[in-house]
Amino acid sequence: MFESLLQPTLASNVIAIFWYLSLAHWLGDYPLQINWIAQRKTNFWVLLIHIAIHFLLLLAILYPASAAIWPYLLALAAFHFANDAFKNWLKIHMPTWVTWPYVVDQIIHIASLAIVASWIYTSTGGVTAALPLPVAILGSGLVLVTFVWTITEKVLWTGTRAIIKDNPLWPWKRLVLRAGFYAAILLSRQVFLPIGLALSSWLPYPNSPIGKRALLLDLLVSLTISGMILLALPG
Repeated sequence: MFESLLQPTLASNVIAIFWYLSLAHWLGDYPLQINWIAQRKTNFWVLLIHIAIHFLLLLAILYPASAAIWPYLLALAAFHFANDAFKNWLKIHMPTWVTWPYVVDQIIHIASLAIVASWIYTSTGGVTAALPLPVAILGSGLVLVTFVWTITEKVLWTGTRAIIKDNPLWPWKRLVLRAGFYAAILLSRQVFLPIGLALSSWLPYPNSPIGKRALLLDLLVSLTISGMILLALPG
């Protein structure tokens, strides 16, 4: 079982290539987009650093195929630069727009990943990556359920205290718990929601409406993403 997970993969269809591109995107736009970059991305050179990180991730994750397909990856990075530059323009000229530019920005990024994945497949017929496809899929799910949701929730609930607490450690605790839920669902391949609810009395969620809503939301997010990953995994 584990040997098959560690074998280099021939990404012989658009969806497989898409997952490799997705892993690079989620890593570059969330855990590797540190606060210093996120707060200064309106600066041309800082934005260029952000895009360079994305491009290097694409090269690394799709190695050794990246030696041949780097122009496609560079085109994807260039589109990311243009998209983020436009988002920066919106932040400057329309600062009250917070949620929708974020959501639309990510939808555009995902669409661009699908287009470039199709472009690569049409041009090459498939690529071989040292990183196994199951690892790319599982890794994408882990980043989605942890860092991506932490930032997304913060953006969606900006200006409210409905879910976010004042304690700066609270989002990190929830991030770790969601990672645990995600792993448990994948390992058991069963509905983990009832177990999570049963454990809620001693999990570090406040015994309050805020804590209960946070627990339910974290379970729902973990269940949704793990279900998507289970469907995506080959075999």
